[in-house]
Amino acid sequence: MRHGWDILASIGAITFLLYPLADAALRKITGDDKARLRRAGAATFPFNIYQLSEGECSPSDVIQSVFTPSVIGKKGLELAFNRDTWTGRQVFDPHAPAKTIAWQLGRFAGSALAPVDQATRAAEREGGWKKSGSSLLGVSFPATGAEKRAMEILARKRGAQAPTPESVHHSATMGDMRDAARRGDTARLVAAVHDHEITPKQYMGIMKDARRDPLVGMTKNFDFDKLLSVYGQANQQQRDVLRQELVRKYNLAYRKMTEPDEKQQLKDRLNGALASPPKSVLPPFLRAKSAAVHR
Repeated sequence: MRHGWDILASIGAITFLLYPLADAALRKITGDDKARLRRAGAATFPFNIYQLSEGECSPSDVIQSVFTPSVIGKKGLELAFNRDTWTGRQVFDPHAPAKTIAWQLGRFAGSALAPVDQATRAAEREGGWKKSGSSLLGVSFPATGAEKRAMEILARKRGAQAPTPESVHHSATMGDMRDAARRGDTARLVAAVHDHEITPKQYMGIMKDARRDPLVGMTKNFDFDKLLSVYGQANQQQRDVLRQELVRKYNLAYRKMTEPDEKQQLKDRLNGALASPPKSVLPPFLRAKSAAVHR
């Protein structure tokens, strides 16, 4: 009996003490606040439960960490219905040229094989190979709960059309130029305007996004309800940067309302969100005291 408790205590110490300390060291080494050592063995399930409680993963993610579904079965159903179950987009466009359909089906098939999918994504973005190499060493850079929620909303806003080589390349190029501008490197952005790859208006938009916090940039076109759902999954640092935009979207929605009851409900939702405790990025006993939420 005592041996069993010793094992549980060891798992708890590894999961909620040693791993977080390793994460902190990795963040200092890489300079990336998202750096995290991938959990393995007995530490995986309790950590996934913790992530679920913090909004960083979904119930289906936790279930799949224990009972891995058949990749072939899942991909087979998606192909049969021509629908990506996560984004809702088509797997392939039946009306596209044969060359484009072949590319779409090849990309879809490759996504079923982790090494191929990882290599494909690494090749599409600048710095992708660096993160891919880190992954082989067990280091990951996972999105936070708020970022995942924002990405889910963005994925549904893109429509149902299947991706094309051109759309993937354009999205990756715009993202790379925006990331470079955030680092203060605008050479590629200026060259893109000069070569007529982007318009001056797009240049100004990218520069404006580069000055924003990345999460604010992701949610800039969200209405109050969508931004509120992201805010609810945010940690304290993210709430600090989202709060002003949330209040601005609230004011826009408030002005459009005519019924007093509607206005009061909207006000209550805002106040409830601002007063609620933020998500944390650390286990409870390693958390620093969060800054007070301003009303």
